[in-house]
Amino acid sequence: MPRSNTWTNSDGLIVGFGTHSVDGQRPAEVSEEGNIREIEIEFTYDNFPAAVASDGGLGYMPAGTYLLDAYLRVSETFTAETALNIGTEQSDGTDIDADGIDAALDAAALVAGAVIACDGADIGTVVDASNDAYFLVTASGNATAGKAKLVVRYIEP
Repeated sequence: MPRSNTWTNSDGLIVGFGTHSVDGQRPAEVSEEGNIREIEIEFTYDNFPAAVASDGGLGYMPAGTYLLDAYLRVSETFTAETALNIGTEQSDGTDIDADGIDAALDAAALVAGAVIACDGADIGTVVDASNDAYFLVTASGNATAGKAKLVVRYIEP
């Protein structure tokens, strides 16, 4: 998808408004109710969310965020995959907790139509008091297909 609603200013920074695509991925969608936020991030087997890879445009939680819960909705079966880890990292790519949202989601569970409640160590905690937490998905193995949406609910500080 083109970034038709962005431009580069005189300082070389990308400026935009509304939602826009980053590297062909659908941007995060955020909804809110009071100080509770919900963010949805779609990704595919060959384009996982990461702060460095996506320039942070796919979504993050502000420093001091309390992570209420998360789940993964699989819309296309992941094939030839051994496991997915879902976690967070700082904007420079330094891990906060690479599997803090969920660890080692098995390929047998990553089938179309599955909704998986995440149960990582960061659920029910403040993820990082000092740094914004960008979403990170990593895989062990080489998938040849798969698409999912990560849905995260958190309390904004």
